[in-house]
Amino acid sequence: MQDFPSEKHQSENLTDTKAPTSQTEILPAKRVRKPRFPKLTRTQSLHELVPLIAASSSMISVTIHKEAYFMMSLHAHLYHHEIIGWMAGKLTDGSLEIESAYPVKEIDHENGRINVEMDIDSAVNVRSEIEERGLNIVGWYHSHPTFDPDPSRLDIDNQLSYQKASESMFIGCIITPYLSTSKIEGILSLFNVQVNNEQLKRVGHHPAFSIRYSYLQTPLSQDAIKRALKLIQTYKHLNKSINPSRVWKRGITYGQKLRLLLEKFELSPEQINDIYKAFID
Repeated sequence: MQDFPSEKHQSENLTDTKAPTSQTEILPAKRVRKPRFPKLTRTQSLHELVPLIAASSSMISVTIHKEAYFMMSLHAHLYHHEIIGWMAGKLTDGSLEIESAYPVKEIDHENGRINVEMDIDSAVNVRSEIEERGLNIVGWYHSHPTFDPDPSRLDIDNQLSYQKASESMFIGCIITPYLSTSKIEGILSLFNVQVNNEQLKRVGHHPAFSIRYSYLQTPLSQDAIKRALKLIQTYKHLNKSINPSRVWKRGITYGQKLRLLLEKFELSPEQINDIYKAFID
């Protein structure tokens, strides 16, 4: 998505070359119409990040299972550009369980470092796979590879579109894999958007609220490990794939960082070796 074009300005010639007259010519005042929505400058593009508003206690209770966090984290760690996918789970009695995450193929973008869209065919196929497993799509996720997990104006627009199309609760998730050295698995934020036309007129976007969540330490299914290995094979030969031998930060290579994240999620030694070997080979 390209930024808005810069405004065109018309120059006016304010120099009056006529001789002054004894009477002053009074021209009718022109009515200046205020724009319905604020115009965005080059620095206020659709990719400008919007800080999330702190969650209120009245918002829905959300639990992220280890498998979901692991799949999103691994997916984000495989690519220098943004990645995208569905979150799957169940909504029961006012609480949302995010049980797993399912990667979706992204459309190739020239500015893929700051923009991502789902491939339609892949999105439909993955949706069917989720439903066959007895789960529902409860949200979407994407990555911000090296910058804060706050939504952009475009992310807010997309999230609002998903919410309007969904029959139940639908939340957004952003994961940042390569920003923090202290949170090795990546920084994750959940959010939703509330319609506020007054704010839209004032600042150009609806308000986005962070969603608190709890983390459930559940064992990874064998299916998740198989999907993780398949995912690595999908990304390792792409143009913007992560090179495991290159240094990330503080002398840590990308390969070493991935191994640290596998240990962080407390995978078994055999699972760690299988996934790490698939990544570095």
